[in-house]
Amino acid sequence: MAHLLRGVSTAWRATMALAACALLGAAPVSAQGSGGLVVTYTSPTLKRISETGTVRLGHRTSSPPFAFLDANKRPVGYSLDICEVVDQLPEMLSSAGVVTPRGQCHAETPFLAQFKMLGSYTVPKIAVRLSGSFQSIPGPPLAANLVVPNATVRQSLGRDLAGGAQNITVNIVDPGTMYGDRLNQLDLRFSKLLNWGRRRTSVNVDVYNALNSNAVQTESNVYSTWRRPQSILVPRFAKISAQLDF
Repeated sequence: MAHLLRGVSTAWRATMALAACALLGAAPVSAQGSGGLVVTYTSPTLKRISETGTVRLGHRTSSPPFAFLDANKRPVGYSLDICEVVDQLPEMLSSAGVVTPRGQCHAETPFLAQFKMLGSYTVPKIAVRLSGSFQSIPGPPLAANLVVPNATVRQSLGRDLAGGAQNITVNIVDPGTMYGDRLNQLDLRFSKLLNWGRRRTSVNVDVYNALNSNAVQTESNVYSTWRRPQSILVPRFAKISAQLDF
């Protein structure tokens, strides 16, 4: 048992060394021997990792940007959470001219269910094929973009907007909290099958949006015209077609 444990420990340390090789860019030579995995190290660091089973990570105190410390002696240079600066500089979270408030720095999408199905069945006695598809898809996420003038921002921020901006656009709806209409769409096809020798013909009647759903697909995100429909699902309609196979 002790011999087995030593073998496992040796293999584990060798694995750690190989992982370190990938991190450090080294290329040790390995071979399989009777006593287990044998590794030839290209640096004393890799040998130390194999012997101790420990990988040490750190940074040089004289190398910026890792050497920069804040008032609490924490390394800075990489922003771990930009939400800390949004209150003082909300323009930092600007995308396509829309600013994300500090409360929206962390967004979680709730569980959104999608359901899709399709199938077909041929009635043998009358040679009619029935087919259809159904889908139920969540609506698009909603936003309400409000244009706030600099004078209003100054009252809460205590200063003017950066860069001399006259206004700023803010989404006042928390992401992932409101969604548009769910799309429930049913499409059907009725086909009459006709056979003449080796030829086969089908006369089809397609009914799109059989439930005649009027779900809104896109709508305005501007606060002054919020949720004004811009496009809706095409209403129910039918189409007649024929197909000849030979």
